[in-house]
Amino acid sequence: MKALGATDQHSQIQLYREGPNDKIITMLEVKRFEKTMRIPDALASVEPLAYLRGSSMNKLMAAELRGTMDALKISNRPVCRITLPRVNANTVAQLLYLLEVETAMAGRLYNITLKDITVEDCQIPGMIMGIPGFPVENVTIENVSIVSSVAGTESDRDIIPDERNLEYPDAVYFGTMPAYGVYARHVTGPLKFFGEVTFASTPDEKRAAVILDDVAEYDLAGIAGDPEIIVVGQE
Repeated sequence: MKALGATDQHSQIQLYREGPNDKIITMLEVKRFEKTMRIPDALASVEPLAYLRGSSMNKLMAAELRGTMDALKISNRPVCRITLPRVNANTVAQLLYLLEVETAMAGRLYNITLKDITVEDCQIPGMIMGIPGFPVENVTIENVSIVSSVAGTESDRDIIPDERNLEYPDAVYFGTMPAYGVYARHVTGPLKFFGEVTFASTPDEKRAAVILDDVAEYDLAGIAGDPEIIVVGQE
């Protein structure tokens, strides 16, 4: 989930502070903006606004960030702070790469549970993909429904997605996938389907619902119906 400064604080911070403690909050700030926006010396008769006069929106935003971080810490929420020296192509590229690596490592470090999710008009299947040497570990899919709106062809069935480690984990870089429900690759520890997991597509769908490639251990008991499931390397 994303939030923008004071715009989303009222609607989201209460959830993060008082809701389930299952998130890591990352605060992004810019150390030096290209411009400074001064707060005008207006409404001089309103005494409670005196502390803002002569200051800038830059300082006000920085104070809001510090206050939000303090509030989260008081509620014992994990929070980290990333400061960009400036906003330019170089710093933004470094930030995106950091977040991509962070996402890849989270797949290795944490047990992952995908639960109570319904996806309609799905154009990209669920993709559980590690990279060689950095597999995803211990994934549970429980009570998930995926309805694909894009039918694959016979030739799509034979697609072997490139590893694309440099672009990982952005799903759009992989293009058309050989499965319409779940495609899992480089997964160690059990990949479990629990509860009721359903897959559906259009009548002219030619791809399998689920493909498991380099998945060390799996439990398919929760998959409802009789969709086609392919385990690469098995007849």
